[in-house]
Amino acid sequence: MIVLDIYGKIERTMVSEKMKIYIDNLPEDWKEMIKETIFE
Repeated sequence: MIVLDIYGKIERTMVSEKMKIYIDNLPEDWKEMIKETIFE
């Protein structure tokens, strides 16, 4: 699942240590590409 926060920085947060899942920001170039794809 990808959640876009286009309004600010999300601090890296561990969701599951066992599964190594984190919440974090995507690199800027990824974010722009995904926004363009979603809002076409």
